[in-house]
Amino acid sequence: MKKMYLLLGLMTAVTVPSIGSAKLVLDVPPILAAGSSQETCTVDGDCSTGFCCNGRCYAAGSGTCCNSGNIYCSGIATCTSCANPCDNSCNQPATGGLNDTGITFGGGYPINNTTCAAGVESAIQDCSHGRDVTAGGFSFTQQGNCVKDNVTGITWSSHQGETTWSDIATKVTAANTGGLCGISTGWRVPTLKELLGIVSYHSVNTAYHAVFSDTNTSKPYWSGTSANTTGSAWAMSFIAGNTTILSKSDSYFVRLVNGTAPTSSLTDNSDGTVTDSTTKLMWKKCLEGLSGSTCGTGVASTFTWQDALKQPGLVGNFAGQTGWRLPNIKELQSIVDESKSSPAINSTIFPNVPAASQVWSSSPYAAGVVSGGTTYWKSWIVQFTSGAVTTPLSRESTLNVRLVRDMQ
Repeated sequence: MKKMYLLLGLMTAVTVPSIGSAKLVLDVPPILAAGSSQETCTVDGDCSTGFCCNGRCYAAGSGTCCNSGNIYCSGIATCTSCANPCDNSCNQPATGGLNDTGITFGGGYPINNTTCAAGVESAIQDCSHGRDVTAGGFSFTQQGNCVKDNVTGITWSSHQGETTWSDIATKVTAANTGGLCGISTGWRVPTLKELLGIVSYHSVNTAYHAVFSDTNTSKPYWSGTSANTTGSAWAMSFIAGNTTILSKSDSYFVRLVNGTAPTSSLTDNSDGTVTDSTTKLMWKKCLEGLSGSTCGTGVASTFTWQDALKQPGLVGNFAGQTGWRLPNIKELQSIVDESKSSPAINSTIFPNVPAASQVWSSSPYAAGVVSGGTTYWKSWIVQFTSGAVTTPLSRESTLNVRLVRDMQ
């Protein structure tokens, strides 16, 4: 392809090689280095200052010359390893609209550690895999009384008080009539997965990010997700971060959201893996211990939490892919189908899941539980009978394992 530039009254054609189908960021014409007596060059020394790229002189600090001197990239300091050397997006972590969990400590035996590095199999524990733009927390922007989530793209209202599930519509109508934080339309009830997004599992008493300081933990918060039980809906408790099914006739809290709700987009790759284009995660189709196209061979194995963390190392390369690990609690909940039960999962995509399956996450619980003079340390699980993020279990419990990896 050719770029045409008008430079010092002369029309100059610059031929730039194509790289696959990538769009090259060549939005700045050649710039004569300060004091240069010529516009063309072969090497940097031909320019009185600055540097030579693709036969033209550019001012120092204006950009970088990539791909062996034939592509000028404006406004970047170094060339990237992406197909387009001017665009570093391929090297960014795949957040897939999932926030981090807020866990920065490592789970160990018999206690938690104050840092990640000391935890059991810490390299694949939750604390080693931050999923948002800061890779270790969350990314929120305060907008008056509202909060913009920069990872998911949705905006949260302030605490909206208490209501029955059916009467939430009244609050939604009021928000879309009078507006909130300068946004006059589009307010709705959050999905359960969206509510889970703002949970921070750093604490067992205030399981929410500090930007949501108006959160009331005395009752759960409604989601707009109906449960597979007549007259019931899913809700979130911000005391510890549990999800729960509640009667729609009861009264609980609500917080509204504005923006497009994510939808799961699962694809069976016919090689024992499943990809979710929404979360940018690749899953093993079968629970550990099972295999085959319908996961009908073998028996679903159970492991203690410590042994569960070791499974990725034993699996190594699977379906030509490495980097397998135990999912954190938000990743694991992302494949729950809240409209189903026993098991609460898409059984076509993830077949042969035991009705009472309980699956480990890589997320340790923030505190020990004392019983009979002994402190039991726990980790978070998803209970796939109902699909709930339920009470963490002792790390000595033996549960199922499903592995995941990041799509790059």
